[in-house]
Amino acid sequence: ALGKGRKIVNIVTCNAEVGSGTLDAAGGRFFSSVLPIPGNDLHAVKPGMPLEGLGEDVETVSVAARSQAAGDVLDAGHPVQESVDRCAREDRVPIVHCVVGSKTGIYQPFPAPNFGRLVATRDAFVVVDA
Repeated sequence: ALGKGRKIVNIVTCNAEVGSGTLDAAGGRFFSSVLPIPGNDLHAVKPGMPLEGLGEDVETVSVAARSQAAGDVLDAGHPVQESVDRCAREDRVPIVHCVVGSKTGIYQPFPAPNFGRLVATRDAFVVVDA
């Protein structure tokens, strides 16, 4: 599924419920200006800067866990599937970041008996953040 030259789309559910650097990290970008690499200038990078050789060909899609108006938990299944289907049309590689028990107890996408089958038919990879 991962072919040279194919762009990656990281679909991140519950972005506001997981770590603040998750979208940057999923997009192949630095999420901190502090580098754990000896000898590197601590001020050489800024959060959001792409990692050379990785960040240029990665797109991130954030799927909200809650409605902005009332804070109700949303079902991420449909927006995730739309993004996965778009990847199939555009010959991109989708990686779906599911959350099993966020800081506030959310599971996204909601457990559905057909979710795995739906994304698998589109050659999507699924990563679980527990």
